[in-house]
Formats: sequence, C-alpha cells, structure tokens
Amino acid sequence: CKDISKKITSNRLYRIWWNIKTRCNNKNHDRYNDYWGRWIKYDIKWKTFEWFYNDMSIWYKKELEIDRIDNDSDYCKENCRWVTRKVNSLNKRNTILYKWEPLIIFCEREWINYTSVMTRRYRWNTIDDAIKLQIKYQNT
Repeated sequence: CKDISKKITSNRLYRIWWNIKTRCNNKNHDRYNDYWGRWIKYDIKWKTFEWFYNDMSIWYKKELEIDRIDNDSDYCKENCRWVTRKVNSLNKRNTILYKWEPLIIFCEREWINYTSVMTRRYRWNTIDDAIKLQIKYQNT
C-alpha cells in the first residue's frame, strides 16, 4: 500500500492536481492571491484526484501543461486544456497584445527581435514606435 501511494504522489499528473489545489486553498502559497484572492477555485469534483484524473487524463501528455482557457474562470473540465509551455506562457493576464495577438507571436512571424522591441518600448511612447525602430535597425 505504501509503494502504491508513493507511486501515485510522484506521478506528474498527480502533482499538477495537487498544485492546483494548493494554489487555490493554501493561504501560505506564494501564488494564493492570484487564485483564491481572485475567487478562482477548482471544480468541487476535483477535490479527489480520481475525478481530476477522469476528466483530464485523456488529453494529458508529459510535455504539456494545464491551462485555463479563461484566466478569470475556475479550474474545471470545460475551462482547462493541455498546452505547450509556450502557449501557456502566452495565456496570462500580463501578455502584451499587439494587433489582436500576443506581441511575441507577431514579432516571430515578422522576424522582428522581440527582446529588442520589449527593451525599446520603455523609451518610446508606443509599441508601434519600438517596432518601427527595430525594423529600421534590422534593415541597416
């Protein structure tokens, strides 16, 4: 019984479930205010790992991360998906949008150095100005 318990708790899917619960429930967690502090919780069924497993394991792959589609809504089967780290990093409240898409995606598609744009945007009034300057710099 002890070996089975250890095997389950060392499972990555189990740790993901545990971290969801901890972020939402533990006032001492460093991200608590980003979750329960914003009234974000998890589906009551997910109180047990078995329900979480039943809802989410079908699409799970070890290289993926769990992501809430709507960042202002709860963890539940309807609002969660498995995505790459890159997609997950783009679905944040602080993602900068440019022309209705994440700025980093725009820069990648247009072959513009994202890091330079981000650095320059603090010196210029707009992201547009930073992008124009970066394009001019890259073309010289």
